[in-house]
Amino acid sequence: MTISFTGTIKKDQTIIELADGQGTLTISSKKVAPADNSFKLYFQNRHCIGIDFAPKEFDTLILVTLPWEMEANYLSHSFLALAEENRLPISKPKETAKQIPANVLPKIEETREQFLHLLTTLGYFFLPAETKKKKPAKARHRWTKEVSEIPFTVHFRGSKATLYWKSRNEMLVKKGATMMAEAPLNKDGSVSYAAKYGDKLRADHQENISGNKTTADIILKSVNEVSLFLYFGGTNSWLEILDENGKSLDEWTRVD
Repeated sequence: MTISFTGTIKKDQTIIELADGQGTLTISSKKVAPADNSFKLYFQNRHCIGIDFAPKEFDTLILVTLPWEMEANYLSHSFLALAEENRLPISKPKETAKQIPANVLPKIEETREQFLHLLTTLGYFFLPAETKKKKPAKARHRWTKEVSEIPFTVHFRGSKATLYWKSRNEMLVKKGATMMAEAPLNKDGSVSYAAKYGDKLRADHQENISGNKTTADIILKSVNEVSLFLYFGGTNSWLEILDENGKSLDEWTRVD
C-alpha cells in the first residue's frame, strides 16, 4: 500500500496531512483542540488503548480528521468493531456510533486500513501483528464492449431508470429516469453520508433535473454514483441493475 502525505513537526505535536484531502492525523502529547468530523485515538507506549474515550492514563493522543463526505463516527465505529473482533482492551464510549450502512461499509473499511497502515508506519500500533486479520477480497467487475451495448434497468426505493455501462468509468442514465424524492435519515435523525453525496451529485446535474425526473441523459462514473444519484444507495446495486431477462450486472461482469 502506497500513501502520500506531508508532515509538519511542532514543539509538542506532529500533523500528518494525506494527499488529495483524504484526512489529517494530529499526533500530540497534550490535549488537542476539537475539530469538526473527527475522532480521537489514545495510545500508551505506542499501543492504542482508547477510541473516542480517554483512558485514565495515556501518553499520546491522535486526532483523526476526515473530509466532509465521510462521516467520522462511521470510521470510529469501524475501529471499535475491529477492536472488539480481536478482543482488545480498549476504552470506549458507553454509546457507540450507529451501524454502518452497507453501501458505505467498503469505503469505510478501505479508509480504516489506510489509516492503520499509516499509523503502523509511524510506529503507532492498533493490532498486535499476530492477531491482525486479512480483509476479505472485494468482488471485482470487468467492463466489456458486449456489456456496453446492453440496456439495464433499475427499480429500487421508488426510483426507475434505464442504464448503459458505456465505458470503464462512464455509466449513462437515460433521460426520463425517476429518482427517489428524498433521502431517508438515519435512525437518530441525522443526515447520512449517502444522502450528502447523493444530493451533491444531483446538484452537479441540476440543469438536467426537473422535480425528481431527469430531463436529459446523465453520465456518472460508477455503479456507486448511480445508486447514490438515483436512490441514495442502501443496497448492493450490482444486484439491482438487471437486463431484460433479469440477469444482474454482477452476473454479467463479475470476475471470480
